[in-house]
Amino acid sequence: MNFFKPRFWDKKQISAYSIFLLPISLIIQFFGKIRNLSTSGKKFSIPVICVGNIYLGGTGKTPICIELNSILKNLNKKTVYIRKKHDAYEDEKKLLEQSGPVYERSKRAEALNDALKNKFEVAILDDGFQDFSIKKDFSIVCFIEKQWIGNELTIPSGPLREKISSLKRAD
Repeated sequence: MNFFKPRFWDKKQISAYSIFLLPISLIIQFFGKIRNLSTSGKKFSIPVICVGNIYLGGTGKTPICIELNSILKNLNKKTVYIRKKHDAYEDEKKLLEQSGPVYERSKRAEALNDALKNKFEVAILDDGFQDFSIKKDFSIVCFIEKQWIGNELTIPSGPLREKISSLKRAD
């Protein structure tokens, strides 16, 4: 999926654009907190490992998922990838399918329920860090050294999906 990423997002200093967009960022954060408070995560009977990010866009999550899957397979674990269905990200799905089964649904929890019926032993969530409907047993957050956290502000003032303090939820 191609999208325009403003240049001011990745600059260390805060720009006039960021300041202008800050009220919208604060509103988005507010509604995100309300949504997260009203969602209690479901615990599943198999380990759920999440590979996500807080930076908008590609940070290498899919290759990390594939490597993690390879490690788990070498430990003789029956693994499955769990993804939220997005038609725009079919290329990522195809990459994952080369190394293991992929279960997709509009809600990741539904895909996880489908996987449980097929007796998988470990689920790998590709890009599920902001999904509070599932209790994760282990969370990995990816970054790209060149981008890191940009101007440290959340969308649309900056490139972050949520505040840097959200890293407290990661392992």
